[in-house]
Amino acid sequence: MKRPGSEASHPELAHSITLITKLCAVAGDTDLIETDNAQVDGLLAAIRANDIAGIYAWLLEQFSFQGVSDASARAYLARYRNPTWFELSTCVPKANCPKFGNYWAFYDCGYSKWTRRCNSPEHFAKCPLPSFQQRNGRLNQLAVSLFLFMRDVMESDFVGWVNARLQENASPDALLEPLTSIIGISDKVVSMALSTFLIRGSALHPHWRKTGVEMIAIDTLVHTFLQRSGILARFEMNHLYGPHCFREEGCAGVIRNIARNIDCRQFNRRIPAYAPRFIQHAIWRFCAQEGLNTCNGNKIDDRYRCRNSYCYLFKLCDRRRPLKVAP
Repeated sequence: MKRPGSEASHPELAHSITLITKLCAVAGDTDLIETDNAQVDGLLAAIRANDIAGIYAWLLEQFSFQGVSDASARAYLARYRNPTWFELSTCVPKANCPKFGNYWAFYDCGYSKWTRRCNSPEHFAKCPLPSFQQRNGRLNQLAVSLFLFMRDVMESDFVGWVNARLQENASPDALLEPLTSIIGISDKVVSMALSTFLIRGSALHPHWRKTGVEMIAIDTLVHTFLQRSGILARFEMNHLYGPHCFREEGCAGVIRNIARNIDCRQFNRRIPAYAPRFIQHAIWRFCAQEGLNTCNGNKIDDRYRCRNSYCYLFKLCDRRRPLKVAP
């Protein structure tokens, strides 16, 4: 396995820097690291007041965008609302199931919306979970697990918990590791939500910004781009999509190493020089249908090398086939 060096003199790194710099120039969202959008959805007001109910509602909505397209998740949320902090504050203490007693007891609830079963069937008749209107049982469990984590682990003080964790260790893992223990939360969705939360909240807590811009959300689009472009192969880091993507010897490590050699201030002077989140998001935006819709399975037949000679990166891209092609 080759590890990307720290200087552009390394051939693999030099090629990747050139390719990703061109990609960021065309696909980078220069407003991504701004804080103004927090005013629109009320997040900044919730952070300022340390409003646990408001922060819970915002996080639960962000965590709902998984397992389906953003458009499908958005349509479902428009039709069925998530349970609120106050509703859970009422129904959780009344639940007769011992798994609702605290965060640590709830870990193996096992509720399934479709089979209407759980790991404590003797208590199912009075369980509050079936009354929630989320898309599946995993999201129903997430709503309670997140509530219990914020109540029992954070002691209903989200802002204080974040500040305490970052005071001990300002790296993204200081927040991501404990939060990924919540039922139903993947590495990708928690990284994406926490990055947005910290960047927007840095208008009130400036030290949050550094951690927020270092968080990377790897989804299949980002992973597959790194494969198709040949970046992973050049560093001998090819792997299937999954937890490996978030390791230093996976997608996340490659993006961070490339980011150390790209001064993102060239795209917007308000962006920090080192901004892995900006680079990761530019890759996603280059690929996603909601973005530039250029490098994805709808545009490329992965049985063959990419033939889109009109692609902005065509001459630089290695145009490799992904490791695993869907049948």
